[in-house]
Amino acid sequence: MWFELDCEEWYAKHYADESLAEFISQVIAEGTYCVLEFQGEDGAWWGYYITKDSVKEIKYVRMVDGKLIETT
Repeated sequence: MWFELDCEEWYAKHYADESLAEFISQVIAEGTYCVLEFQGEDGAWWGYYITKDSVKEIKYVRMVDGKLIETT
């Protein structure tokens, strides 16, 4: 199941993202998972992989054809 939430304001909407992930981990059913993703106004992505009583940060890596892109 996929849900997309939009906010009319473009600022100050992600300050509680980790708290939201922690809350979901307390109420999610055992044996299920949730992927919570955010995209900032600068295009950066971050997110969490959530299971019962567990929140793990998702790492976003820039790749092309399975190879890392160096961004120095």
